[in-house]
Amino acid sequence: MAIFVSSGRVALAKIIKTSPLHLAWGSGIPAWDATPVDPSITDTDLVSEIGRRAATTVEYCTPDVNGSIEVTDGRFTYSATPTTYIHVSFNFAAGDAPSSTVREVGIFIGSTFIAEPGGQYYFPIGEVVSKGLMLISNRFAALNRSPSIRQYFEFVISL
Repeated sequence: MAIFVSSGRVALAKIIKTSPLHLAWGSGIPAWDATPVDPSITDTDLVSEIGRRAATTVEYCTPDVNGSIEVTDGRFTYSATPTTYIHVSFNFAAGDAPSSTVREVGIFIGSTFIAEPGGQYYFPIGEVVSKGLMLISNRFAALNRSPSIRQYFEFVISL
């Protein structure tokens, strides 16, 4: 039986870190508000995507109980050398889908758009040509967007 060794995981982390990543958000299904439904390992897309934003931060990190990066999976510290952990963050602007309800997000690699970004960081679903491959999926209680609030999401991808 072959195994996926640590150096192979670091090699995969290097590919992910150097590829454009986008966080898609969607309205999901309103029934999830009453009865939450966890994402599945077989998910390949959001249920009802609204748009997506390019990553703000993509950096290697390591677990550290005293680290400055705090996510639901624990605390981490940035690393100058490649590791099997990648910290990614996404800062949505106040004007990104300002009156939407958001219940799901997913990190995608390999997305393509109608026009080359050239300084554009947010893409409504109508500007997405190819969604790419979903790396991470998350669902949560309804988040009602407001044009006066910026949304911030961060994750640590563990390989």
